[in-house]
Amino acid sequence: MKHSLTKSSLYFEYVHLYNNAMKKSVFIYAAFALLLGFSACSTSGTPEPKTGDTWVYHYVDYNEDGSIAAEQNLTFTATEFIQNDVYWAFLSAGSGFDIGYFRMEDNGLHQLSNGIDQLKLPYPGAVGDSAITYDSNQDMLWFIIRDNAASINTPAGTFTAYYYEGYDDNSLEDKLWFTPTHWFLRHEEYDQNLSGNYIDYMFEIVSYTEG
Repeated sequence: MKHSLTKSSLYFEYVHLYNNAMKKSVFIYAAFALLLGFSACSTSGTPEPKTGDTWVYHYVDYNEDGSIAAEQNLTFTATEFIQNDVYWAFLSAGSGFDIGYFRMEDNGLHQLSNGIDQLKLPYPGAVGDSAITYDSNQDMLWFIIRDNAASINTPAGTFTAYYYEGYDDNSLEDKLWFTPTHWFLRHEEYDQNLSGNYIDYMFEIVSYTEG
């Protein structure tokens, strides 16, 4: 079942990418959305990342046979969004490439979806801990911690991260590597055909720069 980076799970709001006249969605993720730190009173949310921080991700779109259909680097910038005195980070690369609204709380990464605050990724947590969210179509996405000390190599370096898998009501949809300092390190989204699961797209971090 396909979801849009307006679909929710790391899970989230997903990034809509258009390649070869086909609309693609990037969960980001990815990678990607970040929380703002401001000092105004009566607001909540972890003060990092902050407005102006940027992430460069390498995005790869795959054909069903595993060959590469398209690839590009995308630069996302965090900007401020406030709802009900709560800070959210809105991550966008412009031109429709929007990740969504995210913030960190003591129990993990939250996403604002359909105007509702939803826990996306439990953090910290034990292997097996999970969270259930719903996207704009009210489709369920369930994220579970598979490893809380996974080593991952990226163009930005080697990290120790939480590794999550995301499922809809019948199949694997996402694999995601996350840290609270860089957020989304790598995201893989899967789709299904008659032969089973295949990777639909992938993005991974190239660099992170504080604003």
